[in-house]
Amino acid sequence: MRSRSAINSAITEPYEAAVRRSARARRLSVTVNPDGTVVVSAPFRASERAILRFLETSAPWVKKTLARVQRKGSELLPLPEGAGTKKHFATHKERARKILRARMEYWRVKLDTDFTGPRIGNQSTRWGSCSKTGTISLNYRLVFLPEELMDYVVVHELCHRLHFNHSKSFWCAVGSALPEYGVLRRTLRRYALN
Repeated sequence: MRSRSAINSAITEPYEAAVRRSARARRLSVTVNPDGTVVVSAPFRASERAILRFLETSAPWVKKTLARVQRKGSELLPLPEGAGTKKHFATHKERARKILRARMEYWRVKLDTDFTGPRIGNQSTRWGSCSKTGTISLNYRLVFLPEELMDYVVVHELCHRLHFNHSKSFWCAVGSALPEYGVLRRTLRRYALN
């Protein structure tokens, strides 16, 4: 179970931080999202005073990261109007499943690997993921990206079936399929999910 509350005090100026309490959180952590929102993940036992102290010590990093996000924000490329909403997801989920399944089949043969899925979701922070059991989850919004970026995410996740890490061997596998993966990776970062 999660709960959210906002903290805005002299300590956090000039930014406001939302607090997300979670039973899964083991320690305090802070994230700056691509839209410039600041979120603190906190265990339920963490007091508001401890959270404020944590924000105070994190302030230099948060301010520096916010400045970088704001600079980058002017370079972000848009997704279609309404992308990420429940209605948009429901409307496009099956189309996304069909397209992404076909791309996975294509690249599966080239990489000589297998997969389970794909699960099609409306994740707010990830384009894709691969579980230890081999289930690949993909964000439905991939179908609104240029095909080479969609393929990069598909190849990335399929390569986790070969190497369940981001080791040199993993990146060599990605590079064997997509030699220009570095450019694709940087371009993908210009599309904000949230």
